[in-house]
Amino acid sequence: FAGSLTSSVCVTSDAGLEITGEYQSKQTKPTATFKGCLELGDGVQIPVHMVSKIVPAKHGAGLGLCDANGEKVVRERRYHLPDGKEVDPDCMNKGYKYGKDFIPISKVDASLMKRETEKELKLLCTTKRKNIRREQINTTNVSVLMAPGDDTIRGQALAAFVIALKDLGLVAICRLVKKE
Repeated sequence: FAGSLTSSVCVTSDAGLEITGEYQSKQTKPTATFKGCLELGDGVQIPVHMVSKIVPAKHGAGLGLCDANGEKVVRERRYHLPDGKEVDPDCMNKGYKYGKDFIPISKVDASLMKRETEKELKLLCTTKRKNIRREQINTTNVSVLMAPGDDTIRGQALAAFVIALKDLGLVAICRLVKKE
């Protein structure tokens, strides 16, 4: 069994479709990407789970690269100085360009400049739907908020909040911090 996991075969997508016949759907249990409370204001919180919305997979997603013989190709990235000398990735620091010069910032200094955050989902404000321009909407990373488990009371509170927003023609602007 372990031997079959380490071996792989590269084929074209047409050949792959012929081999597999049809696509088969798989029932999956949604995994919460955020578990916490939606803070609406002064002490008003609704426990929620955020789940990534399931979207159709793009054709060709998950396919590896292979050469003409079907051998798997491994990608690697290399870094070079302008004179051609190779640089080890462990020896590199982030830098900022100031005029024509690069100002390096060490990892210690970069860690001191990071802002400490707490995991939260907080309502910042509401605004009329017409105030949000189409290009401001992120459609690539869509998530769904739901009450945790079988908690019907909190689910009704969340549903009432969403219905109130819809009836008033408002959208909620929230701040999401997934990790501390």
